[in-house]
Amino acid sequence: MAYYLSYAGLLGFVVVFGWCFATDQPLGHCLVHGLVAAFLCALITRWWMRLVFVELHHSLYLKQTTEQQVQSEANQAAADTAAAEADAAVAAMGGAAMIAAQDAGAEEEAPAGAA
Repeated sequence: MAYYLSYAGLLGFVVVFGWCFATDQPLGHCLVHGLVAAFLCALITRWWMRLVFVELHHSLYLKQTTEQQVQSEANQAAADTAAAEADAAVAAMGGAAMIAAQDAGAEEEAPAGAA
């Protein structure tokens, strides 16, 4: 950020010093006004760049959290799909399994009742 502050101060100084010099003001006034302009331009640039960097950081943070949320939702949807497929498979096999279990239970009960 020092790079931006240096060039902003230099630019402010050159512009104001040049303007004062072009309007035939005394050299002392030109120098003082140029130094004040350099300071103010550096302050304004520091404030502006801080806003830019904060907003860029915030944007990156929101992008990362959105990607994580999308990934989490995709994982949850995949888990729900897998659970639904497993339930469908159990339901499809459940009828045959229940008949086999009932037949096996009926065979076990018959000899126990005869004894």
